[in-house]
Amino acid sequence: ASMMMHYGYTLYPVLGETENIKITTPSDYYMFTGIIKNRELGGLKDE
Repeated sequence: ASMMMHYGYTLYPVLGETENIKITTPSDYYMFTGIIKNRELGGLKDE
């Protein structure tokens, strides 16, 4: 995003899922499994 703004592009943010993560590191995987476990227990609800 910073590079696009540097070159004069106008960016329009779009709201999306707060859990939209990419799994590229071990810590990302643990975050993902935590989200899934929490959701299974009813902790996170879709809005």
